[in-house]
Amino acid sequence: MSSALPTALAGRTVRLGRVRLMAITRCAPLSILLLSLGSPAIAGATNGSGPLQPTPLGHGMCQAQRFADGSVEAQIAVDNVTCTTATTVLGPAAERADGAQYTANSFTCKSTVEGAGSPWAAAWRGTYYAYACANGHAQAAFNWGMRYIYGSSGGSTGSTGIGTLTFTNMGHRLLPSALGQGMCQARAFADGSVQAQIAVYQTTCAVATSILGPAADHAHGGPYARSGYVCKATVEGAGSPWAGAWGGIYYAYTCADGGAQAAFNWGRGYTY
Repeated sequence: MSSALPTALAGRTVRLGRVRLMAITRCAPLSILLLSLGSPAIAGATNGSGPLQPTPLGHGMCQAQRFADGSVEAQIAVDNVTCTTATTVLGPAAERADGAQYTANSFTCKSTVEGAGSPWAAAWRGTYYAYACANGHAQAAFNWGMRYIYGSSGGSTGSTGIGTLTFTNMGHRLLPSALGQGMCQARAFADGSVQAQIAVYQTTCAVATSILGPAADHAHGGPYARSGYVCKATVEGAGSPWAGAWGGIYYAYTCADGGAQAAFNWGRGYTY
């Protein structure tokens, strides 16, 4: 048998090996991409296969909700489910469960007791509950409790908050709070507009959110007077201090009644 045949076969084997190596190399980036797509890019997600967790403070994926009994659902995270389900179905059910496990709309919700030393303790006073809800691949997680203090040293109606007060150099007018430092709970209105980055000085969050906020919603960026307060707005947009929370144009309101002041942003394109 000619010695050329083994040599030819060996060469063919080498070339085939190179082809296989090239195929593996070219497919590797796609494999890596497919693996990366399986990793959750959710603020509240846990590593591995564990349940979804509430979001870090100031990074809630849905608007926090306050219920009639004064309890609050906050630090809300969602995966394959909507904020509407999390806040209008699962939140009210958590309020009724009062910290216990429950089932609502096919979601099974389990809770753990949280308190001092927990990741979200700075937003709560005393005991609160971290809920994890699942319905197949759909998940929601949030904290629920009676004594929510995030952004306010005295609760939702307190007159001073954790955020630093900022005034203009001219006229000493109060400015809206820095992002993530709101002194009062942001509020969404029926038309989809939002009042956020709320700051108060010698007045209460109750006045800011239940009187001045709805009046701003009616004013649609214009000036107005309500309950002794005179409120003026400046048009804000890209490049403004709060632009990271808004898409497009929004309005920075400053309201004053003597020494009492409130300031906040109002608009329709809230994205924070």
